[in-house]
Amino acid sequence: MHPFRTRPEMSTAPTLLHIISPEDWQNALKEGCYAPPCLEREGFIHLCTPEQLSFVLRLHYPDQDGLLLLSLSADDLSAPLRWEVSEPDQPPFPHLYGALRTDQVLSIRPVTPQDRV
Repeated sequence: MHPFRTRPEMSTAPTLLHIISPEDWQNALKEGCYAPPCLEREGFIHLCTPEQLSFVLRLHYPDQDGLLLLSLSADDLSAPLRWEVSEPDQPPFPHLYGALRTDQVLSIRPVTPQDRV
């Protein structure tokens, strides 16, 4: 499977994003699902909307290069999705309360410098 792909049957539901390292994505592909340490530690996987992406990158990944961006449809997720306030003065963030199946990922692309603006 090519590491960057787009699934043709994209949904019209809200697009959600997750930032991931290439190594973590390769491991998820081998397992068929993605369950990062934050899922066990905090009980959920951090997601964001396209509008929240630059804020998240600047706050949590300021000096990290080589990251990937997973695009997801809110309608395709099998685990519960909750919108919760995590940062003051920011709209609620989407949190996925369970593992992410790799077949639920709509597209994968590298994080670009433009994503950080």
